[in-house]
Amino acid sequence: MKYLSKMLLSAALTLSLVPAHAGLITSSPGGTTTTFPGGPFNPGCGGASSAVVAGFSITSGGNWCHDYSDGWGFLANGFWGTGFGLVGDNNSGGPITINLGGLYSVVGGFMNYAPELGTAVITALAADGITVLESYDLVSAAPISTPSSSNAGAFRGIQRGSADIRYLRFGGSAMAMHDITLDGGVSGVPEPSTLSMLGAAALATVLVRRRSARG
Repeated sequence: MKYLSKMLLSAALTLSLVPAHAGLITSSPGGTTTTFPGGPFNPGCGGASSAVVAGFSITSGGNWCHDYSDGWGFLANGFWGTGFGLVGDNNSGGPITINLGGLYSVVGGFMNYAPELGTAVITALAADGITVLESYDLVSAAPISTPSSSNAGAFRGIQRGSADIRYLRFGGSAMAMHDITLDGGVSGVPEPSTLSMLGAAALATVLVRRRSARG
């Protein structure tokens, strides 16, 4: 009985460390947000290249823009106007890969895309820069709809149960990000199932103590 109570307590404590909303997230859970700066068109856009933007090392295999805020169109989803800084995949030329500079459990940002142009994918990569931890096409998994709006978009990101995300990769559908949010911690709030496990562990512990006292 004592062994069983230890097993239940260990399982409950492990589950309590798992975020309640692991996977694709549609609102910022907090953390540190860095806004991408803006600038003129010519220095910030081009073919396959790399650059350091707002302290992040960013690479792209195609036609992309960074340090840019001269206006960016998302067709039905509206327009980001002058002065609204971004890192963007120009006409599906990406993908763009952002080196986060460390391992995190949450990565995301304020973004938008042109829904008529196909996929808009965000991917979390492991420390080797190759292993895909999670990947989502926002057009189907969590659509953003901002019809004909100015400087509109939504937070989209990926949350994991452990700090193992090193790179964020995104691209497709004239996709662009205005900022990036990082968080290294995981939620300590247990889910209902975890609370049940904790209750079972506590009950088992009480039974063991009563049995020991009678003996």
